[in-house]
Amino acid sequence: MTSSRVARAIALVVLSIGVVGCSQTAKPPAAGGAPQGAAAPAPVAATPAPAPETTPAPDPASTPEPAKAAPVKPAPDTTTPAPSTPAPTATSAAPAAPAAVDEDADGWADAKKKAAIDELTSAIEAGDIARIRKAIDAIASVGPVARSAITELTAATWHDDPVVRWHAVRAIGLVGEGVAEVVPTLVGLLRDPDAIVVSQAAHAIELVRGDDRGAAIAPDAAAAYAAAIEPLIESTLHADARVRRAAIFALRAVSTPDKLLPLVSRHLADADPSVVLPALHTLAEMGADSLPFLLKALAQPGSRYWATVALAEMGPAAAPAVPQLIELARDAEIDERLQAIYALAGIGEAATEAGPVLAEALDGSEPLVRLAAAHAIGRIKAGGCEEALARADADANPLLAEIAAWARARLHPDDEAFVATALTRLEAGLAAADPALRAASVTGLSDLAPSLDDAGKQGVATALVGVLGDPDDAVSLRAGAALVQLGGAAIDAIKGTLSNEALRPRSLEVLAAIGAPAAAALSELEAALADPEPVIRGEAAFALGSIGGAAEPLVPKLKALLDEEEPAEVRFTAAYALGRIGPPASPAFERLVGLTKSADELMATVAVWAALKIKPGDSSLFADAVPLLERALASERELARLEAAVSLGEMGAAATEAVPELEFVAANDPVESVRDAATHSLALIRGR
Repeated sequence: MTSSRVARAIALVVLSIGVVGCSQTAKPPAAGGAPQGAAAPAPVAATPAPAPETTPAPDPASTPEPAKAAPVKPAPDTTTPAPSTPAPTATSAAPAAPAAVDEDADGWADAKKKAAIDELTSAIEAGDIARIRKAIDAIASVGPVARSAITELTAATWHDDPVVRWHAVRAIGLVGEGVAEVVPTLVGLLRDPDAIVVSQAAHAIELVRGDDRGAAIAPDAAAAYAAAIEPLIESTLHADARVRRAAIFALRAVSTPDKLLPLVSRHLADADPSVVLPALHTLAEMGADSLPFLLKALAQPGSRYWATVALAEMGPAAAPAVPQLIELARDAEIDERLQAIYALAGIGEAATEAGPVLAEALDGSEPLVRLAAAHAIGRIKAGGCEEALARADADANPLLAEIAAWARARLHPDDEAFVATALTRLEAGLAAADPALRAASVTGLSDLAPSLDDAGKQGVATALVGVLGDPDDAVSLRAGAALVQLGGAAIDAIKGTLSNEALRPRSLEVLAAIGAPAAAALSELEAALADPEPVIRGEAAFALGSIGGAAEPLVPKLKALLDEEEPAEVRFTAAYALGRIGPPASPAFERLVGLTKSADELMATVAVWAALKIKPGDSSLFADAVPLLERALASERELARLEAAVSLGEMGAAATEAVPELEFVAANDPVESVRDAATHSLALIRGR
């Protein structure tokens, strides 16, 4: 077992209660907004930034579109707007390449072909990027019948501007059928400096190969697809999650799992763990799409370990792997045993047949395996483990005894004695010297709280606010996450911390994450809006935005924070909050409209988004809103992408220009709720 694997296994075990493998972070899962950073819905990065690796918990207060995950609170971004916006990449979530159509029926006659190609050539000679983009998109819109323009489209992939490159690559993918000769060009673009171009190149390879299926593949085309495999595997380790996702889909199109496994395993073995783990996260996030590949990987000694890591992140969707994971948990090397056990824990109650092997592991001699087994038994609620848990409950290792007590309470939630013992142990653990034990205690309390009555939940909240200021960030963030999960039951306990200057920022973040129930703290939030510290004013404004319409009484004070004398971060957050409050914030509408003309593009973006939330049907805003919101779709922040996608859909056909960007988000965004929002918006724009 390598030292890096040992360190990672220890980290997984000691923070185990309520945690599934390496997929968890210490960030509080938001119920109504996320407690991270300062607020603004549409920051634009200098280049398309890597999309987030984590998916927060559901946001019931969020926009009533198909978005189901809470936004990650965006910090103000003052960088230069990106010169490129996302390219569309279609998977099952986005429109596939247009089907082959008859040229006469489509109207793509010789005169139109020549006019379209001449327009592209002329636009390139003029150096007009917007015109080039429109010309390329016009060619792409007719799909396979545009094969006669493939030479010009291929030439455009070499353009200096990334906007031109990704539009050209998109068009090649949408032509798809019969253009395998451009695959080497697409493979070369997998090394493009722009991540959006790379992701589109991978997807174009997938589309071109997909359109070739069923037809005889020429030897040169077969060789081109074979030559794409290694570069695509390298792309699965790309820093950008969208590239990784597109590369995995492309690999599935150009090869088979049996051929890919040795190559992928070699790359994963040679790569730095900090590069490998994001790639495994992408595999896990893809769920059913990657499961067949991971099941085959479990059967190969060289790929078992990384397959179990990905399955541990996948959760219940990995249930078909249970029989193989049980065998690994019983008989593999210790690192593989640990990861297999965590994968079983992540699968949860669908893995109950693992009870006997987990009980055996709990009674074993390996400390790390015993800790993992106790955690898995509690997570799975595996039967037949009571005797082993009772012995572990009396163990001299305080962490093992605590996890065992928690697991017994999980197995018997109606047994008052078991629950009381677990709560007592966990609350005592909050004061432990070992931060790992404190973190595990926080998560265990959070896990048991839903089964408690209101008084019990409030008692847990009181205990948790005591570690909200823990010197260890992991403990503090876990406490915040646990308080968020308690929701309204935690409000009184949190309000009591707002007078503590050191705790005030974190407490405001937690209130923002709780969302609508935090309306019970309006008076405290009103006071925070007048705090001398800008960061506190911003946090209070964000919390009010998460509360939504119930924050209407404080609209005048939020409007006042739009004043030019306020720091930019406070103004962004105030505008965002007014947008989230929606129509009740109409007194601030005209002020926000004025800010849509701001020289600060970020301020203009946030303002136009907020104005549209207050008056969604105001078409006078559309012309300014579409390009701003298009760029927001490239943000590294989930909330920016989510809100931009929803707002574009609300404009209907007026947002047609944003279709390519929305297609990209619908296909490749690493957050399911953002993909869903973009897909829904595409349907609205297309009048479906």
